[in-house]
Amino acid sequence: IYAVYGRELLDKMLPLQGEIALGEEDDPEAANKKICVRGFISRPQMTRANRTYQNFFINGRYIRSALLEKALDEAYKDFIVPGQFPAVVLHLDMDPDALDVNVHPTKMEVRFMQEDATRRALYEVVLDCLRGTNLIIRVGSFYKEEKKMVPPKAEQPKAVFDFYKPAAKPSPWQKNDPPKR
Repeated sequence: IYAVYGRELLDKMLPLQGEIALGEEDDPEAANKKICVRGFISRPQMTRANRTYQNFFINGRYIRSALLEKALDEAYKDFIVPGQFPAVVLHLDMDPDALDVNVHPTKMEVRFMQEDATRRALYEVVLDCLRGTNLIIRVGSFYKEEKKMVPPKAEQPKAVFDFYKPAAKPSPWQKNDPPKR
């Protein structure tokens, strides 16, 4: 994240990790299929105007998925302004049989066999992370980070002369006559 997006974004990211079963509890074969979600999501204060900072990887392969984007939008809906998008780098590990990678010629898009369960899994993991984190910014520390520390200037020693006394200032009620020659 640091190498691609920089320190500012990295400092505002939250680590995320979770595992959810894709199947129902009463189906023993599907109950063993799990989806593991790990990665980083941005704090709600660090959003973007587009989705270019949203990166999804499934079983190590970079993909684009409208389903995962919608799940992310649902999880963040109470935390960010509409039209803004969080920055995420998420790795999803799941059974390859639960995916169809032959949707797009470049293999950038995938189809999930259990779309609702996958969407729910991502939604729950992201929402748990957001709710379990203190998202309040400490104002004092925020301003300290923004201020640039400037060292104080050293005072120059003032010369003191005993033999020089400044002339007395005339009173404003005195008549100021020009000096006589």
